[in-house]
Amino acid sequence: MKKFMEFYKFTCSLIKQNNLDYVVYGHIGNSHLHFNMLPKTEEELKLSRKLYGEICSFSTNLGGTISAEHGIGKFKRQYLLEMFGEENILQMAKVKRTLDPNMILNLNNMFDQKYLQMV
Repeated sequence: MKKFMEFYKFTCSLIKQNNLDYVVYGHIGNSHLHFNMLPKTEEELKLSRKLYGEICSFSTNLGGTISAEHGIGKFKRQYLLEMFGEENILQMAKVKRTLDPNMILNLNNMFDQKYLQMV
């Protein structure tokens, strides 16, 4: 619970310091919150994406994750590498190659195609 509160306070403070509108909702019972920043301009969108990276890094530094039931997708895949490291990404690529030998399902979604070529 201590790390959860540290993460929550850090994230709220970071977003508030940058004067962005946001909402928080999620699964409080398992400390899985969704922080949605609500940018009104292109500049706020760029700032939101920068802050999102800082939030992801803070989460992984606390031993947390960057995603759960919603998956990684194209937007978060750069943070997957930060969270698991290249060796584990290569293991994931091996599993994908085994289950999808023709490489037709969700290509470039979870991790960069270069990892699929390395296995």
